[in-house]
Amino acid sequence: MKKIITLVIATIFAMACQAQLKEQNQKLVRQNDTLYIRENGSNYKVDTQTITVKLKEDKTLDMKGGSEIRRNKLGFIDIAVPEGKRVEEFAKELDESGIFENVELNTNGELCYVTVNDPYSLHLWHLDSTRVRQAWDYEMGKPTIKVAILDSGIDKDHPDIGFGNNSYKNIDETLGWDYITNSTYSAPTFFHGTFVAGFVSAKTNNGVGIAGVAGGNGSPGTTMLSYRIGSGPSIDGDVTDDAIISAVDNGAKVINMSFHMSSTTAMNEAIEYAYSHGVNLVAASGNQYNSSIKYPASHPMVIAVGATDNTNHRANFSNYGNGLDIVAPGKDVYSTTLDNSYDTNSGTSFATPQVSGTIALMLSSSPSLLQSEIKNILHSTAQKLTSYTFNTNGWNEDVGYGMLDVCKAIKCARMDIVGTDFICDSATYEISLLDSSYTVVWNITKNYYANSTTLFQTNYPQSNQCMIKRHNSIMLNNDTLIANIYDNHGLLLRSIKKCISTRPIAMFDLHYEYSGPIVLMPAYVSENSSASVPYGAIVKMGSPRFRNMTITPTSPLPYFVHNQDSVKFSPLSTFSLQCVNNSNCETFVLPFMTYIPDDPFIPPFFRISNEGGSLSITRILNINEMDMEDNDKYKSMIETKNWQLDIYRYTDSKLVFSGTTEDDQIQINTTRWDSGIYIIRIVADGQLFTQKIRI
Repeated sequence: MKKIITLVIATIFAMACQAQLKEQNQKLVRQNDTLYIRENGSNYKVDTQTITVKLKEDKTLDMKGGSEIRRNKLGFIDIAVPEGKRVEEFAKELDESGIFENVELNTNGELCYVTVNDPYSLHLWHLDSTRVRQAWDYEMGKPTIKVAILDSGIDKDHPDIGFGNNSYKNIDETLGWDYITNSTYSAPTFFHGTFVAGFVSAKTNNGVGIAGVAGGNGSPGTTMLSYRIGSGPSIDGDVTDDAIISAVDNGAKVINMSFHMSSTTAMNEAIEYAYSHGVNLVAASGNQYNSSIKYPASHPMVIAVGATDNTNHRANFSNYGNGLDIVAPGKDVYSTTLDNSYDTNSGTSFATPQVSGTIALMLSSSPSLLQSEIKNILHSTAQKLTSYTFNTNGWNEDVGYGMLDVCKAIKCARMDIVGTDFICDSATYEISLLDSSYTVVWNITKNYYANSTTLFQTNYPQSNQCMIKRHNSIMLNNDTLIANIYDNHGLLLRSIKKCISTRPIAMFDLHYEYSGPIVLMPAYVSENSSASVPYGAIVKMGSPRFRNMTITPTSPLPYFVHNQDSVKFSPLSTFSLQCVNNSNCETFVLPFMTYIPDDPFIPPFFRISNEGGSLSITRILNINEMDMEDNDKYKSMIETKNWQLDIYRYTDSKLVFSGTTEDDQIQINTTRWDSGIYIIRIVADGQLFTQKIRI
């Protein structure tokens, strides 16, 4: 049995391609039968309808069956791909013609922004400072992520938060609690909580009011839970711990605390309870114009947020100093308020929900992110404001790790390992959306040959890629590929994991059945043969000349078979049974040569003798030596003058003898032939006769 290794899609074209096409081929990936060019961490869908070329100066245009769509004054011509041809095949054909200076695939690009129709969005300068609009290219918030707002209550009737003319809401008031009235919900009397909520999840792209960081896209965004812990500017400290516990138990993944209070044991344990359940806690640094971060923002399990103004400086009221994590716009910012209206206000209270909304976006993209990963991502991706000097760890006492960068944080949260779940001989993996300043360190669980070149290879061909290769009989079974992502300060941002396995090799018995007036049998392998087939691979005919095929596994492994029945044979043709590439699996090819078996289909007017290293093939011309019932059938052949003799080696279909003669007998010296089975093929008077012999 011969084996060939199926080339990955990046090398499906000939090596003779021009540099442009070669470079594109190296970036090609196929997902669900769709072809993409992967570049800078993004997949761009290949345009299957057009190829762009540039003709060499001394050449005449030949479009190989395509048609010209347009051309420009720089000499580039867009050619339509002929119907029925794959774009990659057509590109190869054009390139190999040698008449073009350039042959290039085209892709479908994407606009680099999301337009929103919220009429007051032009007032939201903070969206530009924190690059929220760019982040919406990747994520706009999902209702499965719940953000608890511990504040003065949220107006559930505000059209940009609750039910409006768009029939959906971004608040679930039934899961929150009003600790002032001890009820599920009551209308707030102070603006603060509603103002905070607008930054987190005011409905985005709904044609009304403003846009929240995680407000959806004309559809439900992040779900907010309202916990009313105060009726005015002050809060009731005795209920804040209860509100945190309730928020956790009701499924909140983010808790926004735009307030400060004195530290209590009950509050500390509530924070620890939330953190132990995977909840992210975010709090305001305070508005006291000093270098002391207020509680609960000062708690190490809470993300402390300060405020900036529209000149990218720390707002003069924003508390700063040790423990400050990040800053966001908080001076003269615009949001929702009571009585279905909007207003401008200032405070670290309003910088905080922008971070909470960002975390909601991150979790909408990657729900499994740990709190430590989220915090590290916020630190690493923060914008280093030019007016401040940051230490070697990237921190500054006025602005922490810098200005919130929502887009960069979302991209980091969405980074993933791209590659197949199952490995045959080898597989290459890379990190999507990887920033050029990050470093990837790869590892694998149960790695018997870590850091060797036999099973596990890293930095191939660049730092964000690795290759895993099968090593002899070593198998990976639901093992974990781990990519640890570090920023340029050595901070571990993400630990991305992917479950991988090597495909086991299953032994299959191959059975062939034929029917028809002339029965043809496979000559390269016996009627019952075994072949190693990668688990889960697709087996199909390499030639339409098979009649029927069945595959019986010798072990209980799944398989998938394409059969081709009721097809027409042509005598003595070479074809193959092929295992087709699936997830970069190995491909095996079994070549075949057909022959007509022995009795009753070989007529007796050729007698074959094989003795003492001499093969003798004799034509019988005396009709009386034949059975009478065959006389009429073969009478015309008695008068045949010329006959063609070919002899093939059974094991590999190699032609070992060929000749045409008018003689009645041919003798061949076989003393130097390999021992084994050979197929004799005779063509006389337009008919084919074959017989199997052993030398």
